Amino acid sequence: MARYNLIMSDENYMKLMQIAVDRGITMGRLLNDIIQKECDVKIEGNDDSCMYCDQLGIWKTFKDGKPLGLMCEHHFQEHKKALSGWKVIE
Repeated sequence: MARYNLIMSDENYMKLMQIAVDRGITMGRLLNDIIQKECDVKIEGNDDSCMYCDQLGIWKTFKDGKPLGLMCEHHFQEHKKALSGWKVIE
């Protein structure tokens, strides 16, 4: 299992700690739950919004030949030069 150091503001730390205490779980469990929920949405394709905003993602994008995510028209144009491929979602 991968391990990473996480740097956050004291304010965010205290808010997250309070949420964890209210739920009766550890901070680590709370953070893993949050990360898992986000991964379930983005990786499994259950979310059709842009990876940068809440607009509808109409471009399926690739970087270095690997799927990157969906982008709205605005963010696609903004990041197009850094992408290795893309296609319009029909």
